[in-house]
Amino acid sequence: SHDLMIVSLKLWINNQWIKLTGLYRAPRYDINPLFNKIEELLDNSTNGIIMGDININTRAKNNQTESFLSLIDTFGACVVNNQITRPSSGTIIDHVISKGVEFSSIHTVKTDLSDHCMIFAKLNINEQHKKKQIITHKFTNYEKLLDVIDFTSCSEIDDPDLLLERITLEITNAVNLSTTSRTFCLKSHVKIAEWC
Repeated sequence: SHDLMIVSLKLWINNQWIKLTGLYRAPRYDINPLFNKIEELLDNSTNGIIMGDININTRAKNNQTESFLSLIDTFGACVVNNQITRPSSGTIIDHVISKGVEFSSIHTVKTDLSDHCMIFAKLNINEQHKKKQIITHKFTNYEKLLDVIDFTSCSEIDDPDLLLERITLEITNAVNLSTTSRTFCLKSHVKIAEWC
């Protein structure tokens, strides 16, 4: 059904599987089957991320929001984004839900592509080479990303598959142009603070 759409995949990162699920819930779709699906997704994964347009406003204080937050909390998960994702309504209806996965940064970015913002969620994963005690950390300059990202060519594409391919290419190029890597040599038992 187009009222509830779900795509999942598993990623092997740092010797563990992380289940990544994209979820869309139409605004009028019944909340109970959505909650059943979220419960199933969270119950079947140790490390998982659910993200998408769920159409539950976490800024609102109502039974639906309380039930949603209580449900994900039951499974040791939480919503990690807290900035408005749909500026025209002042709501947070697009979510990144994390269970057992840490993020080093979350950024919400307005675009002309949609009335919803994009959410950039950076996993807290460092490449670590134990023998050499070297850590490579990637830093993204989100101001530069906003300057270089360009979706103008997307408005001319009617084919949804080609549009998704172009959007993915634009985002990938913008992230690559605004991200740098730094490598640190560590002494034993030294930790690098996230702000380094």
